[in-house]
Amino acid sequence: MVRILAKPKAGNRNAFNGLLYSAVERGSDVEVREWTPARMLLLSYDVLHLHWPDNVLSERRWIRAAAKVAMLLMALAWVRAWGKKVVWTAHNITSHYHFHPAMERVFWRLFIPSLSGIICLSEESLAELRALRKEAAKVPSLVAPHGTYRGAYPNTVSRAEARERLGLDADARVILNLGILRSHKKLERLIEVGRERADISALIVGMAREAGYERRLRELAGPLGNVHLRLEFVPDDELQYYLNAADVFVLPYDEITNSGSALLALSFGLPILAPDLPYFRALRERFGTGWVALYEGELDADRVSDHFSDNGTIRREEIDWDGYEWADIAPRVRGFFEDVAAR
Repeated sequence: MVRILAKPKAGNRNAFNGLLYSAVERGSDVEVREWTPARMLLLSYDVLHLHWPDNVLSERRWIRAAAKVAMLLMALAWVRAWGKKVVWTAHNITSHYHFHPAMERVFWRLFIPSLSGIICLSEESLAELRALRKEAAKVPSLVAPHGTYRGAYPNTVSRAEARERLGLDADARVILNLGILRSHKKLERLIEVGRERADISALIVGMAREAGYERRLRELAGPLGNVHLRLEFVPDDELQYYLNAADVFVLPYDEITNSGSALLALSFGLPILAPDLPYFRALRERFGTGWVALYEGELDADRVSDHFSDNGTIRREEIDWDGYEWADIAPRVRGFFEDVAAR
């Protein structure tokens, strides 16, 4: 049996971890437990599996960030001293905020050599990681894509029902961004699209992690009747109203490593409009131009309007999820854990 201590095993606002570990455990002799400080110290596991360790760098105050970085690195030293293995799933390869550049450089320089394995969600993110952090090339790695969210959230309402619930016209052109709202995502660009094009309705939905950014979004949206904000945690059973009401999921980012939001949209049969970056180019190649459209440069109203003009009535056909089903992904991840534990 391979025992995994997962930090975290189940995400409060993202089904990814639960879907992954349920599939990994199913029909196998792999056991996954939720991380706690006590379990980590008691060492009753073979592999410590980390997600989002870069969160220790999200503190604005230098002293708090330094304390969290030190605690994490000391914890990893403890784990390694007792012969346990550490695996990191590289959702991000830099912190979102870059509050402390010098500290971040030191963190990655010490963190990556402490790893026994790295899981990347795409070939593109693995190549980017190795280009940015040379020491990562020495760590055994696996590429295992972000799986589908189909069935993870309720999806029972029609487009017409969703629009009626949200008070949107049946023939409106609706763009959406949904997820954790952070300033690096440049969501104010969707508001500017709504400001410049009254015939396009913009939905921005999710919890803002930065108080100042929430205020900025509200100030920009102001009296615009075609821009709709819901800046709070949205229960699982209500996500379907936004995802089914929209015509296209728009990602206005300048840079990104991976995107669970893009996979969520596709899982609801919602096409995405994304920047011309390596990750999204790979998604377009895999799922096709009908599902993944790319734009160059900075998102603006003309690019969104052109997307509607080019695509007309956007079709919602069945997506081929081969290779992105959790049943396809789990054996590869399970085998990687087994190899790391035995090494």
